[in-house]
Amino acid sequence: MRCISFSTLIILLSGMMLTSWSISGTVELEPNDEVAQSITSGESIVGGLSAGSDKDYYSITTDSPGILTVSFQNDTRNTYGFQFFILDADGNTFASEICDYSDCIDSAKTVSIGLAAAGTYFVYVRAESSYHKPSGTYTVTATFAAGTPSGVELEPNDEVAQTITSGESIVGGLSAGSDKDYYSITTDSPGILTVS
Repeated sequence: MRCISFSTLIILLSGMMLTSWSISGTVELEPNDEVAQSITSGESIVGGLSAGSDKDYYSITTDSPGILTVSFQNDTRNTYGFQFFILDADGNTFASEICDYSDCIDSAKTVSIGLAAAGTYFVYVRAESSYHKPSGTYTVTATFAAGTPSGVELEPNDEVAQTITSGESIVGGLSAGSDKDYYSITTDSPGILTVS
């Protein structure tokens, strides 16, 4: 007979019993592969993938423009690890990152995006390879800071350009090889435009 300590958390998922040791934070609620689990700003969720084809969705609702930051960390080295995305309600990808090998074990990988409007946004977690289930658990945290974003890319900006001013530095990223980011600047006279 196996003794289970008080700190052990037992989760029943689809008739399987999984045990995770010394978990801190809120636990992923299954099923969340079609209907997203609602989370609040700053809430850490501990989850895992049951198969290479498993998908985990989390939703966070904002009531104003602002900056959404998602941090992701896992506890086990995986050659084929986790991939996480930030999506809008239409399924458009705003940002994505991969956590494989040991690059998200000692420190979290963090992505921040500017949101031009209030709404519901999603964090989507899947296996990097649909043929390999990543081992271990992950911890994902979505944090929203309300206010007019400055200095960051505002999604979506792949069809309608984000307006910027002279001298303004923008931090952005591409969510995929096919992603495009557009920025517009308006001048009131002839002159020299320098982009660094």
